[in-house]
Amino acid sequence: MKMKRGITYGILFLDLISMIAALGLASYLHPSQTWGMLLSRSMALQWLPALAAAWGIWILLYFRMELDGFRGGWHFPTMSSQLSLGVGLWGLLLMVFAFAGHFFYSRLAGFVLNRCAMALLLRSSSRRGATRRIAILGNGHVAREFARKIERHPELMCEVVGFLFPGDGDRPGPTSGAPADEAVSVPTMGVLDVLRSRNVDELLIALPDASAAELKKLVALCREGGISISVVPQWYELYVSRARFVDLDGLPMLSLLEGRTSSVTAVFKRAMDLVLGAAFSVVALPLLVPAAFALLVSKRRAFASETRCGLDGRPFKLYRLNVDRNRLELLNPFERVLAQLSLTELPQLFNVLGGSMSLVGPRPESPQRVRHYSDWQRQRLSAKPGLTGLAQVHGLRDQHSSEEKARFDLQYIYHRSIFLDLSLVLQTCWTLAIRIFSPAHLAAPPPSTTPAEVPVTKIPAEVGYADSTHSCAD
Repeated sequence: MKMKRGITYGILFLDLISMIAALGLASYLHPSQTWGMLLSRSMALQWLPALAAAWGIWILLYFRMELDGFRGGWHFPTMSSQLSLGVGLWGLLLMVFAFAGHFFYSRLAGFVLNRCAMALLLRSSSRRGATRRIAILGNGHVAREFARKIERHPELMCEVVGFLFPGDGDRPGPTSGAPADEAVSVPTMGVLDVLRSRNVDELLIALPDASAAELKKLVALCREGGISISVVPQWYELYVSRARFVDLDGLPMLSLLEGRTSSVTAVFKRAMDLVLGAAFSVVALPLLVPAAFALLVSKRRAFASETRCGLDGRPFKLYRLNVDRNRLELLNPFERVLAQLSLTELPQLFNVLGGSMSLVGPRPESPQRVRHYSDWQRQRLSAKPGLTGLAQVHGLRDQHSSEEKARFDLQYIYHRSIFLDLSLVLQTCWTLAIRIFSPAHLAAPPPSTTPAEVPVTKIPAEVGYADSTHSCAD
């Protein structure tokens, strides 16, 4: 965490220096300016108040909007979208000083380059081995989720080298990245030797229903061996709650604060849905009308409707173009392009304007799926469903499991805000642009409609797993 804090302040420092460089360059390029005039005291006094205002506003926005670029994991579309909103708001606030016109529009590229350079530096350091090596004690969804998040956060300077799990538990499946014949079975007393042989610096405990006596013994062994210990709470409510650690006279307590959406935010969100939904509808009509006409001629029906569950589980009719996206191999090239570019979803803009959906939110699912929701997954229904969402910009679509999407959707529900919604809209446009300009992606249907397993984290093949198969009496 100290490393992450240092990187956050380092990026802010680069941003502030970039403002000075941009100001100097913009002033130098002005035909009436010379180096002598730029370095004069009168010029410094002229620009100092505006520069101080620019710095102050940017520092405030930087921390308030978490603009370091690593929020949610390093993801270039997310970073660039968040920066676009931050720089836009920054520019609007600076307009009162008549200062933004000199260098504002060039700053977005500079800020993006700062973050990309930092990400490259961090990944380069990781390849040189300047990272903390972490082993995860656990084999369930929580363990794999943390492995995935560590992989997506290069600023943590950590590397997951393997998993430990009890011998009676299921070994992490193909998502774990290590072949089955690499597994090692050792008693509790031998775990420390396994960790030392892998040069492990920290053990992350993410194992539910573990024996307290067994864990105490393992923690004591790790501490004796100089290996740090971190513990992951197992309650999924943390995804939609802000966790606050409270030390009550030496007794640790985790306080979960429920996230609530204010009425003001709800009003602004609905206004954004109406304004942007109407604008997108106008832009989409030149695509929607010809596509609907072609489907009407070929299939005698342009649109299809499906029953989906909306806010609080209330059913509503969701509209889309009459293309079966679940049978891509049977579609003609025109219909396949519509499906793979998600243009079949354009009619849902009318759901947005009608109020049954929002531009951003969890994707609505069928009553059949909702009927089998766990209590944890059912929290997705606490927000109005959206045309796009956090899960979709990370590549998850309708065919993916509700469990996978719920992890992103619940994070969105807690952190939702107007700025997050705008950022996700920009990221969706970015994702759509990538699909449009990737002809290979549209050339042929996928070999199977079942999504392939995606590696959770890049765990080296030579690192296996240690099974704690013996009791603490060993």
